[in-house]
Amino acid sequence: MADACLERKTVSRLHARIDRKEGVFILTDLNSTNGTTVEGYKLEANETVSLKDGDRVMLADAVFQFMEKRW
Repeated sequence: MADACLERKTVSRLHARIDRKEGVFILTDLNSTNGTTVEGYKLEANETVSLKDGDRVMLADAVFQFMEKRW
């Protein structure tokens, strides 16, 4: 059911989802316990935001940088 798994106690089993719609990447918090943050903005439960290349994403205390794959 998941494309990526993080074995961290702070990250929910179904924490967030990234979709691509009409060329735009959309991140949705899936009602996570410890929250999702994009560029310092903490999402509400089930809130959706668009992602830009280089955005800093936090799933609880796990930090990532969103990089759009270019061909």
